[in-house]
Amino acid sequence: KDTKLCALRGENSLFDGPVLVDSRGFNLITSSKGVTVRNYKALSTMMCSDGITSMGTDHLYENCWIYVGDNALVISGANGHTFRDVVIGNTCAAIFPQLDTIDVLLENIFVFRSNDGIMNNRYNSGAKQRTISLTIKNLDCIDCLNAPRFYQGGNMGTLEKTISFDGVSLPVLSGATDPHTSKGKTGNGYLVQFTNPNSIFTENYTLNLHNVYVDGQPVLS
Repeated sequence: KDTKLCALRGENSLFDGPVLVDSRGFNLITSSKGVTVRNYKALSTMMCSDGITSMGTDHLYENCWIYVGDNALVISGANGHTFRDVVIGNTCAAIFPQLDTIDVLLENIFVFRSNDGIMNNRYNSGAKQRTISLTIKNLDCIDCLNAPRFYQGGNMGTLEKTISFDGVSLPVLSGATDPHTSKGKTGNGYLVQFTNPNSIFTENYTLNLHNVYVDGQPVLS
């Protein structure tokens, strides 16, 4: 039984045009240094795992289309990565930074489905202190009508975590307590939520919000 469909670990690798269908586990895992992924498509008609699990240094992902039954972009111990022109649909979170995430850029991201919130940042293997420096530009989520919230953070420790958003379009956030059935849907979901669900206290976040709109109304940072 395979747990991943494709693992790309060679330095300075180019992966251009792959189409992955119905993975029974992880779709694409990338690590090492200097990886480029272009024109990648992942389609799952059943429960699978993450669309891209990204590790290592100086990776570029562009012109990707991801529709999976788990988190779409998992940024897991990454330094100097860029994700550009990516279309996302998923049953969990569209963007899922975990472990240390350093100097990562997401640009021109379109999300049409994201049932467990647009961005979750709460997994921390080993409950270690983690740091984040992440910039997101031009994030269009206006079609995510059942998204319960925009951002949730927690369980990442007390090191500095800086996330900058510039140009975000959101619908009315549903506030659903069950993302798969919309149970508890209130139309009053959290824009930002911090939790400490597991074993390590979390603080020291800086969220910079510029040109962020919910249902066409500006959010003041």
